[in-house]
Amino acid sequence: MSYRQKGIPVRTHFLVLAYERPKGLTNLLASIRAQHGFSGSVDITVLDNASRPHVSALLEAACLTYEARYVRHTENAFMRGKRLLEDLVLDEGPVPDVVVHLDDDVILEPGWLTETTAVLRGGRHAACGSVEHWQGELVYSGQTELRFTEMPRPSGGQLRCWEWEWQRVGTTTGIVPVEFAGHRAMAVLGEVASAVRHDEVYRIGGEDLDYSLELRRDLGSDALAIATSALIQHRANGEEDAPGFRTPDNVISSWQHFYAKWGFLRTNACTEAGMTLDQFVTAVTTSGTGA
Repeated sequence: MSYRQKGIPVRTHFLVLAYERPKGLTNLLASIRAQHGFSGSVDITVLDNASRPHVSALLEAACLTYEARYVRHTENAFMRGKRLLEDLVLDEGPVPDVVVHLDDDVILEPGWLTETTAVLRGGRHAACGSVEHWQGELVYSGQTELRFTEMPRPSGGQLRCWEWEWQRVGTTTGIVPVEFAGHRAMAVLGEVASAVRHDEVYRIGGEDLDYSLELRRDLGSDALAIATSALIQHRANGEEDAPGFRTPDNVISSWQHFYAKWGFLRTNACTEAGMTLDQFVTAVTTSGTGA
C-alpha cells in the first residue's frame, strides 16, 4: 500500500540540529510531543553540534524528558551538521515514511504535523514547509518564487542576483506550490529525504535554498509546497544567531560554494559578511567557479 493513501498511519522521524539553545530545544521538543490528531509513530533525534559541556548537559536532559535520542558531535560542524544528522538516521535502519528537518529555534503550533503530512499524502508534493508571523503578518517560511535581477560584475559581464525577502501569505491559502521552503521546519517524504540530502560543504548561508533547489532539480517543479495552515513560531523567545556561526569567513566560503554550484548570489548576504555589496561580490566570484 502506498504511503500517500489517506488514513494510513506513518512513522515520522524529526531531525534537530541543536547548538547552545537549551531553552529553545526544550520548547521545540515539547511542541513536537504536543502534536495531537496524528495516528502514526514519532521518533526524534537531536544532534548537539558541540555545545559547551554545561550546555550539552542541559540539551541531553531535555532529550531525556521528551524521549528524544541525543547524540553529541565532538566539534562544531556548522551547517554540515544537517548532513551528519541525516546520515546518522537514514543510513542506520528502515527509512521512515516522513522526515522532518527542524532548527532548534522554532516551535511547532498544534496541528503542524497533521497539516504537513496531509500534503505529502496528497501525492503531488514531496516536501512541505511552513508559515510564520513576521512583524504582525503571516508570511511564508520560504518564497513562492525566486525573483532574479542582474548587476554588473566588477570583473566584467553580468551577475545573476537574488535577494531574500519575506512574502506575505495574503489571501492565497491552502497548499501553495513554492520554489523555496526554508528547512527550519520542513516535512519530506522519507524516500526522498534519503536520496536528496543536505550538501555537506556549507558552513552558514545558502544551505536551505540549496536543499530546495536540489529537490526541485531532482523531482520537478512540483516538489515543494507550503501549507498555510502549518504554522510555526520562529525565535519566539528572543533567540539570536548561534554564536560563532555567521562569521565573514563562513559566510563567504558558503556563498562561494553556492555560486559555483548554482550561478547566482544572494545580494543581501553581504551584510552578514560585514561587506559592501561590491566587496562581497568580488570576494565570492573571484574565488568561485560559477557561471
